[in-house]
Amino acid sequence: MIITIKLWSIAGPLIRTFTGHDRYVYSVNFSPDGSSFISGSRDSTIKLWSIAGRPLIKTFTGHTETVSSVNFSPDGSFFISGSWDRTIKLWAPSHKVLRTNLIKSALKGKKVTRRTTNSKTFRDLPPELLNYISEYL
Repeated sequence: MIITIKLWSIAGPLIRTFTGHDRYVYSVNFSPDGSSFISGSRDSTIKLWSIAGRPLIKTFTGHTETVSSVNFSPDGSFFISGSWDRTIKLWAPSHKVLRTNLIKSALKGKKVTRRTTNSKTFRDLPPELLNYISEYL
């Protein structure tokens, strides 16, 4: 089976088809400037795609299970991913993981604070980033 992501015009015609994931895609999010997007898949990868030019920019690995959620920060300086492996990862545009934190079920529905979470910590993250992350737990 070929897994595709299709980019459609609001007017209806298909603009472009993107291929590269090996399993179902669970989440797609456009960059703030609209020039690229990221996708998270059941193949445990995240892919960064260009709308124009060479389609696949980079494949990110680091999750061990389905990547169920991806989202760019409002300024596009990083993106965040959530996975069935119970981790949240922050990624830099330089294609490296900035931080990995385990998600405890006790945190679900609660605001992330500067408390330690399962031997990992959010304490050195700026408050605005903590607020942003808390929206996705």
